[in-house]
Amino acid sequence: MKFKKLTTLAMVAILSTSLVACSSKNEGESESTENKEVTVGVWNGNQGEEKALTQMISEFEEKTGVKVEKKIYTDYNTQLKTDLIGGTAPDVFYLDVNLSPEMMDSGVLEPLNQYVDEEYDVNDIYPNLINGFKDESGETYAIPKDYSSLSVYYNESLLEQAGYTKDDIPTELKKWPEFFSELQSKLPEGKKAAMIDPLLPRVMGFIEANGGEVVDSEGYSNLSDSKVTEVLDLVNSLYQSGSTQQAAELGYGWNGDAFGSEAGAIMIEGNWVVGHLRDNFPDVKYGTLEMPTYKGEKSSLLFTVGYAMNKESKNKENAWKFIKYATGKEGMTTWTTGSGTLPSRKSVAVDTKVDENDVLKSHIAGADYGTVWQKGLTLPIIDREFSNWMPAVILGDETLENAMKKATETANKDIDAQMK
Repeated sequence: MKFKKLTTLAMVAILSTSLVACSSKNEGESESTENKEVTVGVWNGNQGEEKALTQMISEFEEKTGVKVEKKIYTDYNTQLKTDLIGGTAPDVFYLDVNLSPEMMDSGVLEPLNQYVDEEYDVNDIYPNLINGFKDESGETYAIPKDYSSLSVYYNESLLEQAGYTKDDIPTELKKWPEFFSELQSKLPEGKKAAMIDPLLPRVMGFIEANGGEVVDSEGYSNLSDSKVTEVLDLVNSLYQSGSTQQAAELGYGWNGDAFGSEAGAIMIEGNWVVGHLRDNFPDVKYGTLEMPTYKGEKSSLLFTVGYAMNKESKNKENAWKFIKYATGKEGMTTWTTGSGTLPSRKSVAVDTKVDENDVLKSHIAGADYGTVWQKGLTLPIIDREFSNWMPAVILGDETLENAMKKATETANKDIDAQMK
C-alpha cells in the first residue's frame, strides 16, 4: 500500500537532491575535506539528553577525527520532510519507529544491510526493536539507538493504606476490574485505584495478546473486530466502575504529575516517567511490575527511535561511521547512561546493570516480547480515529460497538482517499 502524497515526496526529493548535489560542492574543494564531516539531525531533548548527546558526539569525534554538525529541529517531522524535499536534509537523522513506514515508502532512506558486518554484532540488538525499521524484504533502514516500554506503576503507601501489597495486584488483565473495584472501596476519599490513558498505544498489546489486530492485512482499520472490542470492553469497564480515571479528569496534565501527587495507586506508563518522578516527587515510594497478561499471553508496547541515513547523502562512509558508533556498545553506553533511556543492545543493558534496576527491570523484560508502536502506513490514521471515538465510550455518550464501527468507517474512507 502506497500513499499518493508519499510518492510525490519521493519524486520531488530525488529531483531536488539531484540538483543540489550538482552545485553543493565548491570548485576546488577536496574530497578529503568533505569526508571529515557529517551532519546529524536531532530534536531538542531535556538537559540530561543534551549533555549525553554532546558527550557521545565528542567521543566519536576524538575517536574517528570526523567532525559532527548537529542540526536541531523544533518541529521535527515537518521540518525534516521539508529538508528532504529541498535536498538540505542531514546525512544522518533521528527516525521515530512510528514514522518509519512513511519514510521507507517514500524512498528517501539509505538501505543499511550493506553496511552491517560481523564486528557490528546486529544480533545484540533486541529483534523486536530493529524489526520496526525493516521492510517486508528484511532490508533495514534505521538502527534503534534506545527505547521505552510500558510497565505497571504502583504507589506503595496507598496500597498499604488499603491493606494491600504489590503482590496483590493481579498479573492477569481480566482480574483487574474486580481488584480495582475492591481497591477503590478501601482507598482514602479522593484517591483513585488507577489512572490509565484510553489510548491505542496503551492497549494495543492486550489486543494482540487476544489474537486481534487493529490493522488488517490490507492496511485497513480492524477496530470493529470482535477480538479488538472484547479487550476494549474490559478496559472500558474499569472506567465505568469508577475505579479508574484519566489524569485530566483528576486535574492533572498527565499521569506523571497525577501519580507523583498520589492521586491514584496504580498507573500504566512508560519509563520516561522515572526521571520526572525522581526530580519532582522524590519522596513518593513506588515500584513497577510487568504489564499484565491477557488470557495468559504477555504483551507490551515498545517505543523506539533509530538513526537513519539520508539516501542522497554524499558522505555515506562517515554517516555509517557515526551510526555504527552511536548504536554500538561504546556510543550507546555513553548515550543511555547519560540520558536515562534504555539501551537497545542487550549487552549494554547487562554491562551498565540497568537490567538489575528495581524500577527499570520490568521495562527491560518487555523488550523480549513487546510490539513496537508501528503497524505500517495506515496506523496513524487508525489511531487518530480511535482517539476521536474512544473518549465518547468512556463518557457514556456512545456504545463501544457503534463507536468502533464509526471509527473504522471514517479511517477506511480516509485511507482509500490517500491510496493509489
